Amino acid sequence: MKKIYWIVNQLNIDDASISAIEIANRLVQYRSVSIIVLGSNLNVDSNVSGKIDIIYLDIDKKNYELDNLSSYFKTNKKELKERISELTTKNDIIISTSFLSSYIVPKGRRFLYYYLGNKEAFLSFKEKQKRKKHRVPDNFIFTSEKLKESLDKKKKYRGSYQIFPCSTLYPLLDLNSYNNAISYVYSNGDDYLLPINLAIKLKENGINYKFNYYANDEILKKINGIIVENGLNKIINRINEYELSNVFRQCDLFISVDKKNSIPLLVVEAFSQGKPIIGFNNEATGEGNSIIIDLKNINNTISEVKELFVKQKRLEKFKQNAFNSAFRYSKDMIVAKWLDILEIEDNLIHKE
Repeated sequence: MKKIYWIVNQLNIDDASISAIEIANRLVQYRSVSIIVLGSNLNVDSNVSGKIDIIYLDIDKKNYELDNLSSYFKTNKKELKERISELTTKNDIIISTSFLSSYIVPKGRRFLYYYLGNKEAFLSFKEKQKRKKHRVPDNFIFTSEKLKESLDKKKKYRGSYQIFPCSTLYPLLDLNSYNNAISYVYSNGDDYLLPINLAIKLKENGINYKFNYYANDEILKKINGIIVENGLNKIINRINEYELSNVFRQCDLFISVDKKNSIPLLVVEAFSQGKPIIGFNNEATGEGNSIIIDLKNINNTISEVKELFVKQKRLEKFKQNAFNSAFRYSKDMIVAKWLDILEIEDNLIHKE
């Protein structure tokens, strides 16, 4: 049976790397899996199953910015390709969450690109130009149904796959009231000021609520003055990484301001705990499980939040709908689909 090598080269912990590690943790029960980490500072060890080999390909810290990383790959691709050639065989499958891996995956290795972005991003001029400069993967795995359907209609990448991200949390429907508590977890690239601006608007509208806010120290330093200036000290509860396991549970609504992913992982996690979303339109949000952020009419968004807090029965219905939405992202269902994909890929390698 072929071995799976998953390259994690997003040097910030984001949806792509978290999703890759979670899926690898499940697949290792059925397949031999290794994770190749490009960069030695990624703290992935504690999150990775002990059955998985973690291989670090050290990269100087000055190259961690994405633009520098691209230049680094171009300059050092021969050395990195040789290293990956030594680690892998022609029977193995290499999966990556970044197109940059195209620089360093050796020829003769089956290369799958796991893409979490939305349709608009993938079809943008910038992305198309970037793909022209890289080796085209042997196949794509998309999380976006809309993107897969669009590419099928265009008869492009028709052999590609579509599969949802999977929740990392045990599903739990909790209809308890948490006194109008809202939670937010900063994700790399977020507009971190938007949740604070929503908090300010809620306060101005006389809504009594608590706001659980998690972000790294750098972001917290940037928003501290705004919190003090707008009298949010008693409203905002700044949580630490040890409290993250409870951030989805101990709230009534969850904020997601992710625009880049077709199905943001934090939305999947919130739904699995029966928490409706305040967020932008994406392929997970729907009627009855989300309040869509309208930047052109933010007061409309605030009014909808206020209505849910006033009408607790309606809020409970939203929670039930959110939980019902999460079945698509259950671990067992997602892993079964991954195993189907890998079986198809095994057969393709055999034919080659």
